[in-house]
Amino acid sequence: MMVVVQFGLAAILLSILAIRRPPHPIVVIAEMFGVGSSASLAWPALMSLGVAGFGATAYAGVKAIELSNHNGATNDRN
Repeated sequence: MMVVVQFGLAAILLSILAIRRPPHPIVVIAEMFGVGSSASLAWPALMSLGVAGFGATAYAGVKAIELSNHNGATNDRN
């Protein structure tokens, strides 16, 4: 259950970071490579990938716990 909470919290925090401006060091690094304007597009894209990954893992964990609880309840009746 703790893993589900941690992955869920990570998904929430990354979604908050996705709507903010990219950090200044990332903008500077992008400008050094000559693609400074793309930092404001790449930042939310990368954060949304993290949200999807952490959110899917948290969802799978919840489903696994529900399945485990459901199977445990049916085994107790037998």
